[in-house]
Amino acid sequence: MRRIIGIGAAMAMLGLALATHATHAQTDTLQVTLNDVRLQNGALRATLRVDTSGGAVPDPASVQWEARLDDQPFDLGTPAVIRGAPAALVVVVDLSASAADLGAIGAQLSALRDWPNLRVGLVGFGDTTSVLLPLSAPSALDSALAQLSPSGTRSALYAAITQAAAMLEEGAAPSERRLIFAITDSGDNLGAGFQAAAEGVKRARSELMVLGYSNKNRPRDFAALGGAVGGTTVLQGETVNFGRELSERLQQLQRVWQLSAPLRLSANSTVPRTLEVRARYGEATGSARQAVAIGSPAPRVALQTLPAASQQPVTQTVTLVAVVESELPIRRVIFRHNNVTLGEAQPPSFVWAWQPAHEGDEPQQHTLSVTAEDIAGRNAQAVVEMRTLLPPRFRLLSGQTALSHTLRLAIDNPQPIQLRLEPLPGSATL
Repeated sequence: MRRIIGIGAAMAMLGLALATHATHAQTDTLQVTLNDVRLQNGALRATLRVDTSGGAVPDPASVQWEARLDDQPFDLGTPAVIRGAPAALVVVVDLSASAADLGAIGAQLSALRDWPNLRVGLVGFGDTTSVLLPLSAPSALDSALAQLSPSGTRSALYAAITQAAAMLEEGAAPSERRLIFAITDSGDNLGAGFQAAAEGVKRARSELMVLGYSNKNRPRDFAALGGAVGGTTVLQGETVNFGRELSERLQQLQRVWQLSAPLRLSANSTVPRTLEVRARYGEATGSARQAVAIGSPAPRVALQTLPAASQQPVTQTVTLVAVVESELPIRRVIFRHNNVTLGEAQPPSFVWAWQPAHEGDEPQQHTLSVTAEDIAGRNAQAVVEMRTLLPPRFRLLSGQTALSHTLRLAIDNPQPIQLRLEPLPGSATL
């Protein structure tokens, strides 16, 4: 297998404009799409897509990036290439009597049936052209491939490419990248239609890939068409084997970039609002802006008390401890008693000492709560119910006598108590 660009001096003498995966960087504008921008796990994540207005997909190594976060320079790092952009593919198959084994061609195309994010159409041509499958899910390929059968003795290649371009122009979604893949043994020997095919491919904003096989193919025609639309031409011998070439081209077609750049945020930080990406590809430039979403969950908080709330009723000072889990820094933690703010605790320690203010002799119910707020303004709350009771109080009504050692106490406590009397140091035992 070899590309037409490898024919060398003989082709150069023809003065043909040869192009392989042409970029159109001198004349096209650059279209940058920025999606799914979110702050998550301490990193800024986004998906980038770059297209040219002519439909070509830039080579990642040739794209220069610049980013700004809230209008301040921001280091994107090196975006990783992933493959997820939707695509629309129309396969154009030569059905003329001299064409190769259509069964072998169908077997290779059937490998596309499970290709993700892809819609496929099929156009056959001989003396005339016909749509064998409108743009559909790849799973519909099998029934369409079963219709492949020889038709006519001539090859209306240009007319078929024009029809494929019209299918993409009318039926492809704006977000779908587009490719026409034509398989032929001899070029277009009906002669007419070259200009219409070239204009149709451009109008559809599609890339074009032509596979020519056998010794009858016309490299001059292929190269001229490729040069006119910035397409790719592949020449083969008698055997038709395009599975790897088509697979690689589809992978390139569907590539997008994913970035994940760490952010250093503190409790005093503000969440970034807007990411702007600027790209340059040759002389073409483009940019996109997208609001930053928070992809991480809101903070989670639990309220612990010392002594524990289960040890009720409580008669002493209570230590409140907020246990916070958050992927973003916590700006503040607010402690409240019966919806009245006790105070705020700052990171890294979230502790508050609460002294119950008890009135009356009966046990009293209290609602203690804590609210944790992250730097994005999202908050979480935890609540604990607690009962308190005044400590026992008593008065000495009369002292001891030498004979009776009797103590009379007035106990000022509504609940049963245990009384323990101990002698003063150096005195007799009770």
